[in-house]
Amino acid sequence: MSASRENVRTGPDGEPGLLRITGACVTFGGLRAVDDVSLEVGSGEIVGLVGPNGAGKSTLFGAIAGAVRLSGGSIEFAGRDVTGHGAQRMSTWGVARTFQKVRLFPTMTAEENVLVAARAHHRNAREAHEAVAAALDMAGFTLDPATPATALALADRKRVEIARAVAARPRLLLLDEMLNGLTRQETDALVAAVAKLPAAGITVMLVEHVLHVVRSLCDRLAVLHHGKLIAAGDPADVLARDEVIEAWLGRAHAEGAR
Repeated sequence: MSASRENVRTGPDGEPGLLRITGACVTFGGLRAVDDVSLEVGSGEIVGLVGPNGAGKSTLFGAIAGAVRLSGGSIEFAGRDVTGHGAQRMSTWGVARTFQKVRLFPTMTAEENVLVAARAHHRNAREAHEAVAAALDMAGFTLDPATPATALALADRKRVEIARAVAARPRLLLLDEMLNGLTRQETDALVAAVAKLPAAGITVMLVEHVLHVVRSLCDRLAVLHHGKLIAAGDPADVLARDEVIEAWLGRAHAEGAR
């Protein structure tokens, strides 16, 4: 049962808090991949989750999406305690996710790939096809929707994957390294599309390594290192901290920045 309005938390900006993570831990065997992480995301934000490889970013995304079970702590989404619920339920409640490696159905067209998600959320066929067209447009996909997935360049495959997530009508979209392998021009075009998503009611969390992207696109940054949250806040402030520079970009960069 959903929480009553008066029990819904508020986010860092005073707006209704969409996501609240409290003391989250994920353990694989003897390895603690996520270690006591607490973080809040307000509705309409674009929040970057950054840090070195192996910091626990994708694991935390998996926990938010319901694909990875917490070993400690809790997650609230839209005022509801969702701790322990699986990916299907989280999708129903409005969490969608993309992956580092694009996972399109190779035997389908771009339109058909997006339609798979749209039909799960629109019982009416006409509404589903309208949702597909809108999602492809929001993702900046300009090719013929009937183009086979196997004929798409990497940037367009990524647009289709984002469109497929958008067609699922998410309140929160988790983008995991969406820019990997793209040129600067392709990156800028995809960033422009993502920047428009909050205006459509979609809050965004993204894992990204491209510095100029997280600096310009994100409202806030959260930095993970060895599974721990070591900094969170305004991108300019966070990126100027010595501990963040050293953890993310390396000791030599930190010493040169002084």
